[in-house]
Amino acid sequence: MSKKTHDTIVASADWTVPADDGVHRRTIVKGAAWTVPVVAVSIATPAAAASNTPTLAFTQASYSGTACGTISGVQVKRTTDGTTADPGKTVTVTLKDGYTFADGKTTHSGTTNANGLLSLPDITVPAEGGDSTFTATSTTLSASAPVKAKVVDGSAFYRADGTTNSRTHVPTKSTAVGNDTFLAPDGSLWLGDGKTAIATKVSKAISLINLPDGGTRVSYVSKGVAYYRTSEKTTERKHVPKDSTPVGNDTWLAPDKSLWLADGEKSIATDVSSANSLINSDGTTRVTYITGGVARYRTSTTDVIRSQVPKDSTAVGNDTYLDSDGNLWLGDGEEALAKKVTSAKSLINTDGTTRVTYVTDGVAHYKSATSDVARTHVPKNSTVVGNDTYLAPDGSLWIGDSTTAFAKNVTSAVSLINSNSNTFVTYETKPVCK
Repeated sequence: MSKKTHDTIVASADWTVPADDGVHRRTIVKGAAWTVPVVAVSIATPAAAASNTPTLAFTQASYSGTACGTISGVQVKRTTDGTTADPGKTVTVTLKDGYTFADGKTTHSGTTNANGLLSLPDITVPAEGGDSTFTATSTTLSASAPVKAKVVDGSAFYRADGTTNSRTHVPTKSTAVGNDTFLAPDGSLWLGDGKTAIATKVSKAISLINLPDGGTRVSYVSKGVAYYRTSEKTTERKHVPKDSTPVGNDTWLAPDKSLWLADGEKSIATDVSSANSLINSDGTTRVTYITGGVARYRTSTTDVIRSQVPKDSTAVGNDTYLDSDGNLWLGDGEEALAKKVTSAKSLINTDGTTRVTYVTDGVAHYKSATSDVARTHVPKNSTVVGNDTYLAPDGSLWIGDSTTAFAKNVTSAVSLINSNSNTFVTYETKPVCK
């Protein structure tokens, strides 16, 4: 038997150790010249070790759709350890922001199949589009996935002298807050079809028509500060307490229940629970309010108590009050002008008289200085939104005793009397799927 010999290995910068069966997973770490070569063994491990933690996730990181469109194929997967399917488990998925399943519901529950998957019914994107989040839960697990759909714009309108114009620059889902004035969801305030907002970071706003000249007067609160805007300028109301609420023309109800008019250094009343102010035919401001439970009416020269009005009533317009029993009162009349009233507003006409629009026992009525007539075509249980204008429960908007609605799918509306005694209507509609 021959004696086996050993080769001498010299370490250099680039060398390998051959083996009879190929190159082993072995690395020789080169040390200093005087050290003995060291063999380091590399032990292979699985790329992803299994976890004992169950998981729940949508099978896509995000989803997208189009307004009125359908999102199909959405699935949620549950595992026992991040890899192994977990069948037979109940999963509930919830939608919001107008997104619905094919059956019109916003929740769907089901059990996972052999692959740990729950396949969801088709999801309908709302008519206005918009972003949202899908949410899934299963026992203690939860998961979510964002969904995007382009927002549908162009739903603000202004009706004047029988002509309706679209306010294309007003953001979608805005709210009508007065004459041709809209408050957007982001707090921007828009007037007419202006390409830019007249104010930002607005929390509250009201606008009225100045009866002498037909101009728009806007009272609003931006970053807690009160402002009054005419056609000529915008003025800060420095004496009005922070975070007050505009209740009409340049009139503000403070958080401490004090009532302020224009930039007066002192409040005009305290302990006020309800207030409304309007512009009179001579351009002055008339204020109707409840202080200490007592009804009062303030003109440019007087401030009188309305002693016949029941305590703790609500101001609903010019010298007009709705009590807790549903009785409607005008001025200091000894008797209520209507009973079983659910909605009411009153305005000042160009001749200085009061026009009252109300719903009694579900029926719409309009009262002028000389008559009180039922609006028989207006749907029952509608809501008054201004001068002889009504928003029906189905979202249709009605004016006077017209036999048909002049707008549908309305979300907010305000109507006012202009300098020619005509009714001008500002309103917002929501898109609908055809």
